[in-house]
Amino acid sequence: MCLSDSPHDRTLALKLAKTRSYPSRKTLLEFGKTICQVMHPEGTIERCADAMSETLKAARERIEPDLLNTLGAAWDEGRRSVEPEQLFTRPPVTG
Repeated sequence: MCLSDSPHDRTLALKLAKTRSYPSRKTLLEFGKTICQVMHPEGTIERCADAMSETLKAARERIEPDLLNTLGAAWDEGRRSVEPEQLFTRPPVTG
């Protein structure tokens, strides 16, 4: 998801799937499997997301709070864009 009012450049430097837009999870997984030949790209995405979280935690005391919040928000947006789709089910209504 790109925020249209964001002051940051939200385009890729190189094209992926014929576009410079950030890829969907499906596109990224396909790229990982077919081009990079990663057998389980889902795990790679999860490890990267975990490493990003750990990096922010470890750097918390060394980075100015405003910058840390800005960086954290940008990284959160990136991680959310490649999260697996969540399906919520609710128990059947009885009565």
